[in-house]
Amino acid sequence: MLKDLADRLVFGALGLAPGSRLGQTLDYLYDLSKEEPGYLNFYHPHVHGTVAEQYWGGLAGALVMNDPAGSPLAGLESHVMVIKDLTISNGLPQAHSSTMDYMQGKEGNLVMVNGRVNPVLPIRPGQVQRWQTVNA
Repeated sequence: MLKDLADRLVFGALGLAPGSRLGQTLDYLYDLSKEEPGYLNFYHPHVHGTVAEQYWGGLAGALVMNDPAGSPLAGLESHVMVIKDLTISNGLPQAHSSTMDYMQGKEGNLVMVNGRVNPVLPIRPGQVQRWQTVNA
């Protein structure tokens, strides 16, 4: 009983879902049937007290709602690009060092697209591509 209460307090402080345990997998199921098709959104954590560092550390990504059938964009070559800047220190994202880092964010000295530095995206002269970008 006491261990269960302690686990719930720890998990509550960490912002984990009720009933979850450290080391367990927790699957979420979302009904997106009422969402408008054909747009790009993004996701990131909302664990109070740790959002800034988690976001800075790369815990964000693209959420693509596919185009409806027959969309004029359906025939285009499409690319989803998640742009992320950070500073690496000793092989890890550099930690926040001031209150202002938490309040206004940090600007990194390394810019990545989909986790790669200086990626190349080929395009032919005159080709039209659809680029969906997330500044994460």
